[in-house]
Amino acid sequence: MAKVTSNPKARIRAFGIVVAAMMTAALIISSAAFGAEDTVASGKLSMKYSGGFKKQLKKNGVKLKPKSFTINGGKLDPTTGTGTVNLKGKMTFKKGSKKVVYKKLTAKFGSGGVLKGSSGKVFKLKGGKVARNGFGADITGVKLSFLKSAAKKVNKKLGLNSLHKGSAGKASATGVQPSEVTLTGGTTELLPSVATLTKLGAHCVNAGTGGVIPVAPATVNPATTPPSFVFPITGGDASPTGASGAITNGGGFQIIKNINVPTGATAPTCAVLPQSTLTQDQLTVDLSTKQVQAHNVIAGTGNTALDGDKGTAFIATFTGGTVTADPATRKITISGAAASINATAALVLNGVFPCNGDTGFNPTTGCSGPNAFAAGDPLGTLTVNGQAQ
Repeated sequence: MAKVTSNPKARIRAFGIVVAAMMTAALIISSAAFGAEDTVASGKLSMKYSGGFKKQLKKNGVKLKPKSFTINGGKLDPTTGTGTVNLKGKMTFKKGSKKVVYKKLTAKFGSGGVLKGSSGKVFKLKGGKVARNGFGADITGVKLSFLKSAAKKVNKKLGLNSLHKGSAGKASATGVQPSEVTLTGGTTELLPSVATLTKLGAHCVNAGTGGVIPVAPATVNPATTPPSFVFPITGGDASPTGASGAITNGGGFQIIKNINVPTGATAPTCAVLPQSTLTQDQLTVDLSTKQVQAHNVIAGTGNTALDGDKGTAFIATFTGGTVTADPATRKITISGAAASINATAALVLNGVFPCNGDTGFNPTTGCSGPNAFAAGDPLGTLTVNGQAQ
């Protein structure tokens, strides 16, 4: 909490500066993960060389090793089998004491497919069939073609003249599994904390009669107690373990100062306070940092330092929760995560919705009494039901 000062003008300036600084400095979650390609965690690339290619190598006394590689990174769309994966190890053409070594190998599948390394391109990769394997995929029947540039390089380095380009067999990438999966749908649900809803009442917000409402396309689930807010997942990604990723959601919620009758508290009462609102939407659940980010707009406070579009900021943290991942349906569920507001959210709530009748209350500087919001106050329980591609 910010330190209380006895000078109202100084305090309002300090409050405005802190809000602006915290909003501006908030980390913007990277959108690099959004898209059809998933980050690859594991898999195996195997090659079955054709009889003609093996005969060509044998005739020239050339050994080509290995025939398979561990996949340890890269990006791949498991629905189309397109993307580029990283291979562990190196590929070596050897004759006697002479070698041509390809390190830092990668295999690109799809248009312009190729297997290449530090010494250049080796094989052209074309075609193949894709089958889903849980969250990942198996790619089989990829045609291998030994490239003219590779044949020329190997001939020169090994003192040969008869290796030539052409069909070399087939390759397969099996058990390719992602570290994070692209989300195509699902919901994030927030069951609000009763304690926090009750505290809003001391801030002139009657949460039970329209003081907290969803922002479309978010909806309210009346089957829970209290009613929960349901936000459609619009994109992002998540690891099957729930340990990393960033989940974007549509809609949000709006908090409205809607208590306009005196409550018997000392003046000024809710009746004379401005009709202030706080809208928070474009919610992002950051699984890596365990924070919730929102786009914030403040209106109706009568304070030009507070009103307006405040951009994005982290508003809450969350802990715990049970993670389940179903490879068959490609669904990831995180249930029972406890969310709490952070210092930024507490500061904004206290400024936008001053406490009605609190000791030390000042309508221009915010809430400072026993009903003031503080970092760590419970926001509610988060449940994520994500559908992967």
